Amino acid sequence: MKNPITIEDKKKENSNLKSFEEIAENYVITPDNFIKMVFILLRIRSNIPVIMMGETGCGKTFLIRKLSELKNNGDSNRMRILNIHAGTDNQDIINFIEKDVIPHSEMLEYDNRKAKKK
Repeated sequence: MKNPITIEDKKKENSNLKSFEEIAENYVITPDNFIKMVFILLRIRSNIPVIMMGETGCGKTFLIRKLSELKNNGDSNRMRILNIHAGTDNQDIINFIEKDVIPHSEMLEYDNRKAKKK
């Protein structure tokens, strides 16, 4: 039988949470960026793929990176990025998923299961 979560457990968990300011650092969340983050999160929760397109340097990667850090208490190592360019082919994408994304997600799933058992 699983032990119930105590008030002390919740306090300990909350004491490890970083503040929004600590995670966001010098990133300015504009109303436009906030709305984009909300829509991206809604799609992710619904298992709908997200594709971001835009000019080079417009902030796509930075927005997603900050969103990941906000969702993961400042941990920047939980997200995997594949930058796609004119020379990227199907095999590059398949290799990235097989060799980077799947092993990383399996490790995170294992860590989450282990943490829930404690």
